[in-house]
Amino acid sequence: MDGAIRGRRAGPDAIFLAMPALQGHKRVPKCYVSCIPVRRLDTDAMYTTTQIIQGYLDGSLTREEAMHKLHMSSYSQLLNALADRGVAPPKPPPGQVRAELEAARPILRMMETNRHGS
Repeated sequence: MDGAIRGRRAGPDAIFLAMPALQGHKRVPKCYVSCIPVRRLDTDAMYTTTQIIQGYLDGSLTREEAMHKLHMSSYSQLLNALADRGVAPPKPPPGQVRAELEAARPILRMMETNRHGS
């Protein structure tokens, strides 16, 4: 082998990878071969930024998945990327809005009571 890692498909869901042996090591065989399941291969490089953002807007990617694929560490970075393209972030599902409102209702009532009590 010339030093390059070579790969070939080993069925519908696996790839065989072969890489050259490390020079100067007597106990390492001439070639190391492994079978990697295709589902374990990271395919982030196969997506463009536009595809990732569109997937997030369509709902096929979660916020966390989109941020991971875009190598972003915060939601504000994702919001900035959407704003740069002139796109509004997707609205949360109605069930999530109701749940958040129910969770905030006791706090809002307490604030209202304290405001009138002073």
